[in-house]
Amino acid sequence: MKFRLLMAGALVAAWPALADTNLFDNGTWSVIGVEGSDPAAHQIAVTVDKQPAGAYSELVLQFNFAGIGPTPTCQISGEGPIRMLLPAPSVPGGVFYLSSYWECGLGLIRPVAITELSFQTKGNAKSPLKVTGQLSNFDSLASSKLKLEFFPAETNRVQVDLRYQLRATRDICVDLSGHDNQDEFRVASMAANYLSAASNQNDLVRYTRIQSKNCDPWTGCHTSRGTFCADLLNESGYLYPTSHRLGGPTLALFHTQPVPAATPTLAVDFLSPHGFKPQAFIAPVSDDVTPNVLVWANWLKVKDKYRSRHKLSSFHVVLTARDPDKPACDQTKVPPAP
Repeated sequence: MKFRLLMAGALVAAWPALADTNLFDNGTWSVIGVEGSDPAAHQIAVTVDKQPAGAYSELVLQFNFAGIGPTPTCQISGEGPIRMLLPAPSVPGGVFYLSSYWECGLGLIRPVAITELSFQTKGNAKSPLKVTGQLSNFDSLASSKLKLEFFPAETNRVQVDLRYQLRATRDICVDLSGHDNQDEFRVASMAANYLSAASNQNDLVRYTRIQSKNCDPWTGCHTSRGTFCADLLNESGYLYPTSHRLGGPTLALFHTQPVPAATPTLAVDFLSPHGFKPQAFIAPVSDDVTPNVLVWANWLKVKDKYRSRHKLSSFHVVLTARDPDKPACDQTKVPPAP
């Protein structure tokens, strides 16, 4: 049961569509609303210039690249997944999820999803696209203060900055029994497929960790940091038996080669609150489609109980997709024997 719940949030790979509607276009950015085929799927309510523009199971954000034209750079599903896209020859890769947690006696609660977005046609079309909205996990957490800022896209990098406050919509109990595995409150996650070294969307996890910290009354504190990488080859279960605190904001799920397909490297910058440790879980899989790798940062200061309507915290993350590349690593986790 625990294994099924652990990966339940990472099994959405595609969102079939029935019809598309042009909702917003300022010459640089445009938004398309997609009506899905599942009538039970959660939808995103859209307003443009404070006027209702319908509700859609998926939104596709496009950026007008010079010489290329309007090109999808972000897919947002009402079920929760956010997929950042690069222009061809890149192909769609893994997805991002926002906050989720383990509930006492209930297991893993689904990640919060975007339920409302509001666009403004006025303003400088060349500036970052600023959007407001709301979030919910349709059970226990919600936010009415979501702010998104889509940076002007580049052909090799796309980014979105997200800020939101989470409040409990009922009394909740966070299961802290997963502390040793750093799996209590996942601030944001990345999901992708890894079948083998020859067939994968992403193949390496990288973060910066604090190696040592020494303080004295004369010169202050001196911190040594190093990059730590872990190849996904032969891995299963939790990736890190012992996880170190993030010594920098970025946790990345790299695609180190442009083969077997040019799927992007994914990264999350965890900017607030403070205090995170990274973790990943790799589940067995027999196909090259199902996302079976989930990478996240665990929030160390989460409390065990929150009363209804009480604020958990303000969260600030940046989601990035960029061209595949092989990173430098100060230390690499040795892959287990096959």
